[in-house]
Amino acid sequence: MIVGTALWGYGLFVTGTAPLIDWKSNAPWWIADYLPNMESELGLVLVCLGSLAPYWPRQRQGPPPPPGKKMDAAQDGSDEEQGHP
Repeated sequence: MIVGTALWGYGLFVTGTAPLIDWKSNAPWWIADYLPNMESELGLVLVCLGSLAPYWPRQRQGPPPPPGKKMDAAQDGSDEEQGHP
């Protein structure tokens, strides 16, 4: 996300390559002002992708236990022996 912001800021203030989309004819003027070239477009894409990363589901360590099956003491981390409440 930081790299995307830096690239977007660089593209905003420097004359770069032509944009991939003609923003001046396809979007309001205030959007076209923020995306003047390809560098700023790429930076905005990286910012959006970086914003999605915290919401990506994390990989689980193993399958969850089936419903109704109680985990034994070694699995749930408690000190109780199996079969005692």
